[in-house]
Amino acid sequence: MTTTTLTNDDRIILLKQKIEDKRTALKGANTRPRLITNCQLTMDGIKYNLHTGGDTLTLLYLKLNALRMSAYDLQIDPSTIMLDGFYLTDWMHDIKELRAVEQTRKQAAELKAAETRLNSLLSADKKTELELDKFAALLDD
Repeated sequence: MTTTTLTNDDRIILLKQKIEDKRTALKGANTRPRLITNCQLTMDGIKYNLHTGGDTLTLLYLKLNALRMSAYDLQIDPSTIMLDGFYLTDWMHDIKELRAVEQTRKQAAELKAAETRLNSLLSADKKTELELDKFAALLDD
């Protein structure tokens, strides 16, 4: 029985290390959007707030991309098309930024939830050992 607990604890520690590696990789990701527009777009009689995120933002991006592609087909420079006082390319930039930030936050939340679940699976002895290791490292510095 003890062997199984140690094996499970070792697996949990390895999984926690993988989570930490993924969290480190997310550190460089954008967590604050660098926005150009005011994030309030009226298009086809519908008012959009870019901060709402989700599927609405994805559908709006598709509409804007279709408009951009049509502009290319008509030999119009898309960077000259104005919508609600901002250029089409600026709107598309802001949506990309917001979607990237939303994705980063979602991944970070998933990693945190996974780590919490793994911590709950650790045996009491292993939890104590890890806490003692933290204290030892603190005192060694």
